[in-house]
Amino acid sequence: MGNITRLEEKIDGVNRAVADRDGQIASLNHTVAKRDEWIVALRQYVAQRESEAGVLARQLGQLRRQVGQLRRQLDRVYASSSWRITRPLRASGRLLSGWFAGSRRTAHAPTIDMPVVVAPPADHLSAASGVDPHLHYCNHGRKEGRLGRAPQLIANAGPQALAPDRPTVLVVSHEASRTGAPILAWNICRELRHRCNVVALLLGGGGIASYFAEACDVVVGPYDRPIRNPMAVGPIVNEICDRYNIDVALVNSIESSAVLPTLAERFVPAVLLVHEFFAYTRPRERFVAAMRMATAVVFSARIVQRNALTPRTRQAVEASHVLAQGKCEIPAGAPTGATAIAELAKIETLAQPGGRKCFFVLGVGTVQYRKGVDLFVATAAEVQRLAPGSDVVMLWIGHGFDPEKDLKYSAYVQEQIVAAGLDNVALIDEVENLESVYTLADALLLSSRLDPMPNVAIDAMSFGKPVICFDKATGIAEILAHDPRTAECIVPFANIGEAARLILRLRSSPAFADAVSAGARKLATEHFNMPAYVARLLDIAAAALARGRQERSDAATLRETADFDADFAAPPVGPAATREQAIVSFLRSSATGVDARRAAPGFDGAIYARHHDIDGWNSFAHWLRAGRPDGPWRVEVIDPSRRTETSVATTLRRALHIHAFPLDLLDDIVAHLGSKGPACDLFVSVTSDTDATHARRLMEAYRRGACDVQVVPNRGRDIGPFLTTFCAKLRAYAVIGHVHTERSLALNDGEVVRRLREYGLDNLLEGKHPSADVILDRFAEDPRLGIVYPEDPNLFDWGGNLDLAAALARRMGISPLPDAPPSFPVGTMFWARPAALAPLFDLGLGWGDYAAEPLPYDGSILHAIGRLLPIVVAHTGYRRAVVHAPGSTPFVTAACPPVFRSETPATPDPTRVKHWWWGFQRS
Repeated sequence: MGNITRLEEKIDGVNRAVADRDGQIASLNHTVAKRDEWIVALRQYVAQRESEAGVLARQLGQLRRQVGQLRRQLDRVYASSSWRITRPLRASGRLLSGWFAGSRRTAHAPTIDMPVVVAPPADHLSAASGVDPHLHYCNHGRKEGRLGRAPQLIANAGPQALAPDRPTVLVVSHEASRTGAPILAWNICRELRHRCNVVALLLGGGGIASYFAEACDVVVGPYDRPIRNPMAVGPIVNEICDRYNIDVALVNSIESSAVLPTLAERFVPAVLLVHEFFAYTRPRERFVAAMRMATAVVFSARIVQRNALTPRTRQAVEASHVLAQGKCEIPAGAPTGATAIAELAKIETLAQPGGRKCFFVLGVGTVQYRKGVDLFVATAAEVQRLAPGSDVVMLWIGHGFDPEKDLKYSAYVQEQIVAAGLDNVALIDEVENLESVYTLADALLLSSRLDPMPNVAIDAMSFGKPVICFDKATGIAEILAHDPRTAECIVPFANIGEAARLILRLRSSPAFADAVSAGARKLATEHFNMPAYVARLLDIAAAALARGRQERSDAATLRETADFDADFAAPPVGPAATREQAIVSFLRSSATGVDARRAAPGFDGAIYARHHDIDGWNSFAHWLRAGRPDGPWRVEVIDPSRRTETSVATTLRRALHIHAFPLDLLDDIVAHLGSKGPACDLFVSVTSDTDATHARRLMEAYRRGACDVQVVPNRGRDIGPFLTTFCAKLRAYAVIGHVHTERSLALNDGEVVRRLREYGLDNLLEGKHPSADVILDRFAEDPRLGIVYPEDPNLFDWGGNLDLAAALARRMGISPLPDAPPSFPVGTMFWARPAALAPLFDLGLGWGDYAAEPLPYDGSILHAIGRLLPIVVAHTGYRRAVVHAPGSTPFVTAACPPVFRSETPATPDPTRVKHWWWGFQRS
């Protein structure tokens, strides 16, 4: 019975467990049912929200379209005559409101409210790109540390702080750190304060920011985050110009060059002080753009000037100045976080171990590869090898030595010291007072690989300390070369052996050391004079002011005419945002020669300038004011969009040479031939049998003439086959064309190359317009027309081709050549009469006359021939014409950034502008 009882109890337990499980299952089923209801509800909610989002998206699209329409309307308002006529009234209103607002604000730190505008996070971003700037900033720009809104102008004084009878100079510094360029800017401000109103703009902060208030009438900034983008700094520069009536600007270093575009738009002359080598400036386009936008450029040393010389910057560099900066005073007590007494005691211990005087060699600068800290350490190792146990001690003082975190440089320098077992070299952080260190030093080793005109070397020379430097590495070498005693301290580039031997010579020969010391002190007195340096800058600024007035007048002339083609004259990267910006860019490029452009198709400003005394005027503006006189500076412009039904149906026999290398672009040329183009025999050159097979297959569908495909050597590019292979056959035709598929290896941007090729083919064959038909009609109408080619907006000189061109010209009986070539078919694509090119064909050039690949970007017989084409045509008695389809451009249409700017200011009182510089000359 007991067993039955226990069994029944177990059964009851199982039943209860089953019941509990059933209850749990029921509860779970209920929960699942509730979850399913929630899911259904959520799906309905999501569907509802998606529907609402779709409605909002459509509304947003409508709003964006409305904004675009409003922007276009605003552009039309800005371009209207009424807006220009009322400009003086608006300027007066701003001036009065500024004065009244200034009287209500405190004099210590007034803040000028700027319009709250979301700034695009990238220079290339604009409404034309189809990207919403605000969304792009939220997704990308904020993480990149870019500004989301236009910064406000922060100034420590208002306009009332400036003397009305003094000129006002803006000095721009990229930051206020205790380094070379900001310290120089501070010294310039101090020196200018004696004669001018001085407004300093500090684009970034730093340890000496507070000292600018003592040296300036007004300090704008510093800004917590550096604002070195033209879009970010543009509003501030505009407000400074409006508020303080800036006469001229001194822009200290390429790092400060973001202010130049706005200053140029305001026609405020800007003197750019360049302390950087082009070789290490990135992006390089910033350097080139600065050379274009600055009114005058001053390099700190001849080596820095030579380093900036490129084909694009040549004219600007040749017109620039070279001035060694004056000796800078260091702001007293400038905070660096170091305790001066403790640091000096530490240095004294290193220089005089155990109280014993050693020969103390100093090195100073940020710990980085350019400063050559590794060469400094290697020199210490060489000293130890050459003179074991010598008492030479070498110390590097500078910020940035962190072997634990800096794995790019510091860690390797530390390992270099350890591996060489050096006990005669040390590195410490920057110190507060270097002058006390100079008194301890016996020599300075400037181990820099590239260093324009470092303040530390100037200071050391002023203390009479021998300065050892590498040749071709620094402007200091140019100064040392002026005295035979100091010239011995210039050692071959990176030659640590010679540097070490010179140190030991200075150590062992007190007489030699004293002679070098005396020479260094003498040179410092003669070359590093801050008052003389600033006075020379003011002389340069005076000349820049005169050029600025002339450019303002030129701009007014260009605004009043439709002859100026803003799209054609725009910078190479694409059209300017406004016509005003295109005018400013054109005038700056023309004045500096950096990326110089034509104002309109068919006008050659260089030829016009050779025939007229333009006296500083822009040649195009001068031509307009002279009543548009005709002459050799004017060339017929063929507009392929203006073909009429009455065009001459030409029966001229014509041929087209196509050089198809690479072959993959031949189909592009075939497409440009069109389906209804003129009857024309084709001569195709390729560089392999395989390409010949493919070319013949591709040309099978061509029915408007014969097709001759020939294999040629890969030599002479497109000109070789034209003049050597097909010369005899082409001379049998009345008109011949020449196009090619060449890619320029020197141009790294594939899109630029594509647009260059498309521009040529659209204007010579068929694109939006039947260009070939129109051009051939003109040949039939005018028997003296010898060559037609697309007008290139760029102005070119002979480059490296003058000698080659002169030699070829002499063989053709042409002499002399003009100082600059007339416009020519850039890319050597054209239509021409064989009779007009007869002297070129008669040269009988063979394959050996062409250099083997790879060819340079410039300076080959092919480049010379291209420039000679219009000269040869004129020599044979024919004339040239250019073809230009309206709106076409050979360059990439990059979306340009919107610019925060006010209207062009009214012309200032000419009497005031005129005589204050005379006061400088008298003072």
